[in-house]
Amino acid sequence: MSSRYADLAALCGQIRAHDTDYPARYRLILAALAEASRLGLPCGIGYDNKPSAVPGLRIVVYIDLPGHGQVSWHMPEYPGQWDRHGTPTKLRRLERFAAEHVSPAPQARHADASNTTVVVSGDGGSTVVIGQINANVIRFRP
Repeated sequence: MSSRYADLAALCGQIRAHDTDYPARYRLILAALAEASRLGLPCGIGYDNKPSAVPGLRIVVYIDLPGHGQVSWHMPEYPGQWDRHGTPTKLRRLERFAAEHVSPAPQARHADASNTTVVVSGDGGSTVVIGQINANVIRFRP
């Protein structure tokens, strides 16, 4: 039985399976946050300012799972400091980075060559398909 929440459910299963593999779990949580947002579910990022919060893990990701309640995870904080860049500098950096690291799309050899599956990889053997790239546009699976 397929539902509109199938991709989010698959990501939740992967998060559970990688509960103690923190680097993999963090990537999967961010993918689940993106999918929950795409679905229009209540979700977002908060900050744990309680004195008992673990230093370096004060960021909290929240997702409300329909019919099952809220889930949340503490995530690592950015290790550096804001370098005081403004929007014009940010946009220049994005443009230059993209120009340096994105090569022109290769010519398709056959009809499906431009259709690339986007996956979130877990432990080398498990993957979750979360979308497709067509003509340089990422489309998450409905």
